[in-house]
Amino acid sequence: GEMQEIMKHHPGNVKFTGVIPHTDVVAYYQAADLFFLPSVQETFGIVIVEAAAAGLPVLLRDIEHYRLTFPAWYMKGDEATFTSQITKLKNDPKACTAAAKQSAPIASEYSAAKGRKLLLDIYRQVLGR
Repeated sequence: GEMQEIMKHHPGNVKFTGVIPHTDVVAYYQAADLFFLPSVQETFGIVIVEAAAAGLPVLLRDIEHYRLTFPAWYMKGDEATFTSQITKLKNDPKACTAAAKQSAPIASEYSAAKGRKLLLDIYRQVLGR
């Protein structure tokens, strides 16, 4: 279909990796300069948390689900702004650093340690301890 045609004729700086072994995922995030997900609809998006945990700026489509889940912690965009936002990050190291700091709360808010504590609190409430 259309996606296969796009993939066949992609720019030279695009690489389709296929499935990446779990042990290599962190290295891929750390090799990146930006996490960009222009998806028009999404579930929770664990990849967003992983990217933030790797210290990346996060640029997402401005959709309601992200506004509710990651309130002010990411760059919001759409077709009218994506190119200029990415160009600014590429050309302005201070803007890139600021965007990465903006995304940092995503990683802490959805960390395994925080999730574990919330789950234990629920168990303690249910068990009355």
